[in-house]
Amino acid sequence: MTAFTTYQYGFKVTRESDGKFYFTYNPSDNSELMRFQITWNGFEEQKRWNETAKKWQVMQLQPSEDCETYNYCGNFGVCTPSGSPKCRCMQGFGPRHPDQWRLGNWSGGCERRSPLQCQRNNNSGGEDGFKTLRSTKLPDFADVQSISSDPCRETCLNNCSCKAYAYVSGIQCMIWNGDLIDVQHSVDGGNTLYIRLADSEFGRSRMPTYVIILIVLAGLAFLAISIWLLWMLKRRLKVLPAVTPACTSSTCELPVYDPSKSKEFSTDASGSTDLVIEGSQVNGSDLPMFNFNCIAAATDNFSEENKLGQGGFGLVYKVSSYVVDVSEYNRS
Repeated sequence: MTAFTTYQYGFKVTRESDGKFYFTYNPSDNSELMRFQITWNGFEEQKRWNETAKKWQVMQLQPSEDCETYNYCGNFGVCTPSGSPKCRCMQGFGPRHPDQWRLGNWSGGCERRSPLQCQRNNNSGGEDGFKTLRSTKLPDFADVQSISSDPCRETCLNNCSCKAYAYVSGIQCMIWNGDLIDVQHSVDGGNTLYIRLADSEFGRSRMPTYVIILIVLAGLAFLAISIWLLWMLKRRLKVLPAVTPACTSSTCELPVYDPSKSKEFSTDASGSTDLVIEGSQVNGSDLPMFNFNCIAAATDNFSEENKLGQGGFGLVYKVSSYVVDVSEYNRS
């Protein structure tokens, strides 16, 4: 009933076929005597004759607050009486003059960020869509058509100049082909306005084909380089001989590398301390290698009680005893 009252009664702008505009007022009750008056300070007063009191009574005084000032936020702007700031651009639009907008001068209004499909030269991209703006005092200067909701949407979508549409009970289809003017957000009541926006404003625009191809090729190249690097790294790794798979807590058989059987070991002496194992002299730089099980057993599973300290290369543990080779050379 609110929408019906708003558009069937009250002030109305009518454009005739000869290009002339008529500004009329239709009262909801023809028996009442009404008067409108513009005061010296720019306010409009609506007065009704009180027959009992024999005087004019003020029914309303406009504007009662900033949003009642006509087109206070400019074209494609929305004014919210309780908002801070009171003006904001509709979704898909940005301030026409950002500097003035930041200073609180919103009269310049807003402009569209992304052109509609029919406005683009190559007519590319997806189909335009509609963004819902609820609880709205609808814009002025709508074209009214007696069609249902779905045909109303299609009519707007097929007309490049259509900016928005609404379907109001009692009025039916309302279409705006010009700028959206004097839009207000109402906490209570109001109608739903469907604003036409480009496909990109909905975050569902498709990525260009050539970009997808480049991304796939880059991914394949990265995968090929990674496989090649892993293969090269595997070739460089030293293949160590088999070691004793297990080690008890009391004895451990440790393999000893023979420098004459491996080219990976240096033949140069480094240091004065040598080990004599099985009657062969092994240089200090050619150290024997131990498997993990032997080390874990010798340190009692890296017990904190066997921990001596920490150096630049890691933790240092005390070992109880271990066997150096198969001849059970013991060292404590």
